[in-house]
This record gives sequence, C-alpha cells and structure tokens, in this order.
Amino acid sequence: MASADLDTINSTQAQGVQYLGLIYQALKNGIVNWQPAPATAASAGTPGMVAYDATHLYVCVANATWVRVTLATF
Repeated sequence: MASADLDTINSTQAQGVQYLGLIYQALKNGIVNWQPAPATAASAGTPGMVAYDATHLYVCVANATWVRVTLATF
C-alpha cells in the first residue's frame, strides 16, 4: 500500500472519530436538537445539528456540511 493511501485512511479515520465525538457529546449532554433529515450533504445546517431517518443518522459538521452513518441491525 502506498504512503498516500495510508495518509487517506488515517485522515478518514480521524474525521470519523471527530464526528463520533460530536454525536457522543450531543447525546451525553442532552442537547440534541433533532432536525428533519437533510436532503443532501450540502443542505442548510449549522455544526452540531443532528437528524435521522429510517436508514441513517446525520450530523452537521460545518455550515451546510452534513455527514451520515448507516443504521443497521446487529
């Protein structure tokens, strides 16, 4: 595996940890202000907003920048 590939993986993992930290803090502190699920990754939103639908959990990580994780049974 090339060094650039490892850098990409490390960067992606670091972002994932950051996003999970935002979700954890919001849930832990009871400050979740649930929003309707965004239509796109660039939908209006401010950092810290959280939304969900039947298949995903969404977190706004920057102005008009949403990320999502897939929900699955276990």
